[in-house]
Amino acid sequence: ESAETEVGDDGAIGDGGSNNELKFVSIQFPDPHFKKSHTKRRVVTPALVTTLAKFMNQGGVVFLQSDIKEALEAMREKFVEDDGLVY
Repeated sequence: ESAETEVGDDGAIGDGGSNNELKFVSIQFPDPHFKKSHTKRRVVTPALVTTLAKFMNQGGVVFLQSDIKEALEAMREKFVEDDGLVY
């Protein structure tokens, strides 16, 4: 079974239904602007992490992938920073 869910500019997640439990989130190669001066344009932000945490199923998985090591580490840090939770 496949379903599409969008994340709006305001960080809202949902398809209009009542069951928004996420089991798996994949964020792959999200940041073409990996230079430090472009940090404000990054996709993985504390707001996104907080929103995902609200809808993640316990034991859910967040898969992060990037071809830039520093960008991957920055994404991973955002998830660890969120109240010390590891996703």
